[in-house]
Amino acid sequence: MDSADPTAQAERRFEALIGAFLMVAFSDGEFSKSEEYLVRVRLLREQKPRAMTDVEADAIYAKLETEFRSRPDATAERVLALVAEQRGNGVARRAITEAARKALMADRISRTQEDYALNRLAAALGLRDGEI
Repeated sequence: MDSADPTAQAERRFEALIGAFLMVAFSDGEFSKSEEYLVRVRLLREQKPRAMTDVEADAIYAKLETEFRSRPDATAERVLALVAEQRGNGVARRAITEAARKALMADRISRTQEDYALNRLAAALGLRDGEI
């Protein structure tokens, strides 16, 4: 991948955002219907890059969901690396932060595991614990 390619950069930002949402959503060991609805109906459509088709957005989501179900720890590490790439991009940081918050609020229950995931995402973005 060419790091100067704007399309590739936008795809990585989108994958980081969807990955951050799923990291929080899966952190408590459950992926609720409300979390699934929010990511599939809202985030995928509202946050996908203009050059990306709905099919491409769905494929990124499906791949991440499958990876979180089969290898949650390794997938979380990969997502954290993608998120860290966005540290210097204020717009992407805000979008990732907002997506993570939406995952927390989707099932209306805050669990310790979700707080831990939020703090790991915050660290990847260069924020302090509790800033997401």
